[in-house]
Amino acid sequence: MTKKEKGAFLKEAKVGEGKVPWGLQLPASVVPPVIDLTEWGGRLPTQTYFPMYLGNGRDAMLINLLGSGEMHWEHPMRSANPLTRLLNTEWYRADRRDHGHSALAYGQLMPFVNFSAGPMLRGEFVVPRDVRQYFHPRTATLTTMLSQLDNRTLERLELRIQTYLTAEGLLVQVVHCLAVPEAGAQYIFTMEEPGPEYQNAQVPLVKPEGVRFTPEVDDLNLLWYSSTWEQGRAVGFSLVGGVGVSRSVEHRSAAPTPLQAEQVTEVFHQGATFWRIMALQDSREGEGEGDNPDALCEELLGRVARLGVEGLAAAHRVGWEEYFATSSVTLPDPTAQFLYEVSRYNIKANLHPCGLLPMGTLPYLWQGAMFWDAAFGHQALLGCGNFAEARSITNHLATLEGHGRDLARAMGSEGIRLEWTVNLFDFSKYDPPTFQIHNNAVWAHCAFLEEIYQARELDERMVGFVRGLLAFLVDRLALRGDTAPEPIIGVDESYCDPKPNDTWSLAACLAALDDYQQFCKRRGIVDDLPGLAEARERLDALLAGNVDAAGGLQSFTGGALPHWGSLVFDLFPDLESALPTLGLMTQNYSAECDLFNFHGLNRYAERAFPWANNWVARCLARMRRPEALHYWLNNTRATNTFGGVPERVYYHGENYINWCMTGHAAQVWAMNAMLADFRDGRLTLLGGIDPALWQNLAYEDLRVEGGLAVSLTLQEGAVTSLRIHSTATVPQEVSIHPPGFGSPQSRRIEPGENILIS
Repeated sequence: MTKKEKGAFLKEAKVGEGKVPWGLQLPASVVPPVIDLTEWGGRLPTQTYFPMYLGNGRDAMLINLLGSGEMHWEHPMRSANPLTRLLNTEWYRADRRDHGHSALAYGQLMPFVNFSAGPMLRGEFVVPRDVRQYFHPRTATLTTMLSQLDNRTLERLELRIQTYLTAEGLLVQVVHCLAVPEAGAQYIFTMEEPGPEYQNAQVPLVKPEGVRFTPEVDDLNLLWYSSTWEQGRAVGFSLVGGVGVSRSVEHRSAAPTPLQAEQVTEVFHQGATFWRIMALQDSREGEGEGDNPDALCEELLGRVARLGVEGLAAAHRVGWEEYFATSSVTLPDPTAQFLYEVSRYNIKANLHPCGLLPMGTLPYLWQGAMFWDAAFGHQALLGCGNFAEARSITNHLATLEGHGRDLARAMGSEGIRLEWTVNLFDFSKYDPPTFQIHNNAVWAHCAFLEEIYQARELDERMVGFVRGLLAFLVDRLALRGDTAPEPIIGVDESYCDPKPNDTWSLAACLAALDDYQQFCKRRGIVDDLPGLAEARERLDALLAGNVDAAGGLQSFTGGALPHWGSLVFDLFPDLESALPTLGLMTQNYSAECDLFNFHGLNRYAERAFPWANNWVARCLARMRRPEALHYWLNNTRATNTFGGVPERVYYHGENYINWCMTGHAAQVWAMNAMLADFRDGRLTLLGGIDPALWQNLAYEDLRVEGGLAVSLTLQEGAVTSLRIHSTATVPQEVSIHPPGFGSPQSRRIEPGENILIS
């Protein structure tokens, strides 16, 4: 499309033909997938099946059709596995890497142990006749219903299995026997070393060494696992309770089948309830967990003995209730409600206690590293009122200050430089090192958001850290005498065709410097960052130079087709280029699939990038455009059966890299802004909600800038109650706008609650 054609297109776009002014094309469908809701949770039966991702920030695993790890559908093992090979089915722990067998910057995440469980009839494995699974995000519990018929008597075997992973690292699987043939049934629980076909065909195979499975001599119910790996020892156990174990066997079949141990229960009958609890610990130091995995496992066994299974379940529920209690959102569409809560679950499931927030802990989820887009999760947590979790992320980055100063010093700066990706204790080691600046800008911006969302001042340590981040930016951006500054190039554009003046980097840096100037104004201090004004002036000029003749903001200087690098309108929602740019981006649309590709890089095989689609909804919400809801709802169709959001939807329609944290975080981040947004003294309520689509909803204690917690009820298109609670220490003048739902009101909000409509 030429500039002339683009300008004509933008002028001629009409309302009522799937478009609105400025060429913003709307999706054909805004109907989310069908949902099946029960007391056990929800599922989306029309969506593609993919195993459930369980995580507690330290541990992660995929739970399959039988409510356990990978199952042996027939002997020999894995001969008839029905699930895709693009899985990592073992038990993984955060940032446990093997660098000795890999030249990758990340190394390879270490798979410690595989595990499975399933029923047996008359001594043979049972492949279920019927399976239904439900996930309850607010309790982080997967419930599996399965059944089969005894082929001699036609008597039914019917089981309900509940699976959850506790914060301490106990994987609990409870089996309830609802119906069992008269002859009874058995269960087999296994642990085994990782197998080669479950690591995305990585060569050479990386797995622990010296793997051993050892039953307790006098108690077959307890099976111990141990191994060694590059950074230490790993120890785990499998404990069966509620039913006896008839045999515990360790065996190895012909290569390449790995070493495996089995615990086979005694025969059980209808009404029985029994369980298997697993744990895994290792000796990696520096995580605050100690370095004695044997002692840690003994502590966990003691916890099981003290609380019992019911006590473990109760404590598990309390932990998740506390996380969700900070705010609540009630949406009129049950699928939208389920997906919002699943996404809140996923952010927490990936958040390590130290604050590391990777894409996911499994290898296929971007190697367990933390990229800049963990900021989506950080801001989603702020909006939900999970301040402690959000603060842990920026605090984790601050622990790497020493490493960051070394990186900056090597480039001639006295500031702090963040590398492209972050691990538990250091940065990923790129060779040659990558260079980008938006990491610094993004995390400085996030730190300032913590201050204005919570209406509390950053502590001096964080102020020093953020100032160091900005000092490095200014050093890279400002002119130094006659020496021209280095070009700003987006590293994600191309490996061989550098694009100058990357728009996203420009905008992120500009926003961070704006934040710093506002911070200085709030504190009443003189800006003492040398070169800041000059750097800001340069960024302003470069960003303005990326606006083309038709008014669109291109992703780099000289570009003609904007992609995700132009999605800067959540930072700068009032730019005149916002609607023309998004209008042009909506033309990257597949009518056949009814999918938008707002990511748009030429070198990615995709029909859609869900996180980018939600990012567009966020931008529109901050622009006070009700069309935001259309794109958010349209994007809900890119999920798996449990509501897991993928990194991308391939060009042929397959969801790729399921359970990508960024997609989940962007889903919450966007909806929060659609419901409530505050900037420049204006509180916009329901700015991203189209009244023609949703007439009823409610939320409580959503957080916005200014230290405000907002609660609202919308019934039959009318706002029937609104409460604003200010955590600020000074009064604020707030202009309250419910677009499409009533007239603006101005209020002086004192610290405390103000009931404005009731």
